[in-house]
Amino acid sequence: MVRRRDLVQIQAVIWCAAAAAAAAAAAAARTTSLSRATANSTQWPTRDSVPLNQFPFILTHDSATGYLGSDPVDWWAKTQTVGFGGQAACGARAFDVRPLAHADGTVTMHHADVSVGVALSTAVAELIPFANANPNELLLLYVSHCAGTLDCQARTLDVLNRTGVPTCADGGALAGATYGSAKAMGRLAGGGAMLAIFGFVEENYDASITCYNGPAPAGHCYGGQAGQDAAFQPLWSYLRAHGAPAPAATGELRMLQAHWQYDAASIAQGVLFASSILDDESRASVNSQLADAVTCSPCPGPDGKGVFTAFANLIEVDNVCDSGGKLYNALRTKVP
Repeated sequence: MVRRRDLVQIQAVIWCAAAAAAAAAAAAARTTSLSRATANSTQWPTRDSVPLNQFPFILTHDSATGYLGSDPVDWWAKTQTVGFGGQAACGARAFDVRPLAHADGTVTMHHADVSVGVALSTAVAELIPFANANPNELLLLYVSHCAGTLDCQARTLDVLNRTGVPTCADGGALAGATYGSAKAMGRLAGGGAMLAIFGFVEENYDASITCYNGPAPAGHCYGGQAGQDAAFQPLWSYLRAHGAPAPAATGELRMLQAHWQYDAASIAQGVLFASSILDDESRASVNSQLADAVTCSPCPGPDGKGVFTAFANLIEVDNVCDSGGKLYNALRTKVP
């Protein structure tokens, strides 16, 4: 993700020409985004014997950004529309947590250079009622990118422990873990299950998966068919390629990014279209198309196959409240 100072420079150059249109379009898109969520079923039968690294979870990308406001600069850091509790209600079962430890002893969160001014304990506490109400479900907190003071990880562990959330800082403890054994590790006092893990995830980051891929007006993921194909075909190919190999024998979890990546050039194009990270997802219907690509049979394309031909584990998305429930239900058809 591009640095905040780059965003400010980009906005300073071209924002004044598009300000009115951008504000109207982005506000309208964010207002309707939640209305497109599909209710997810939480009454799935248990699959406790399934290896943890073969069980599909929707992982929200940069989960803490759901607490950011409507500052135009934040439009290119904000990947979710609501906080942790709202994301769970929209289908998320795993959360990308990036702690930021401050000199005064508090721990908040961040997305690259953008600080999110909400306490980690406050965000995580939102998930506890949901977890306790759905004891057959496991919620995962994937903790990474710890920043701020040098003792960030120790402080984060302390916050989680004081909030009542079990932690696993040693990936080796997850070797051979099943969905059921991970639930046992993460059992909460109220009966739910939530486990914070530090590392032990193969991230498969790929900066080339972008919405903006050519000159305007067609060269983007929500433009004409040629622009959509140029954006989506690399995404589908990436998901097939990284989802095909057998899961790691060590038990390491596997993340697949089912969202766009951004740099200064693509953000500049997005601003010209009065867009944002959230709007790029909703305009292109990424989450809905992903759900369709999970369950289609036969699927469009020369091989007739979907995007997850073998294994699905941590599927990372932006804007989970846009069709997150639909994707949740589709992914559960992939539980072995």
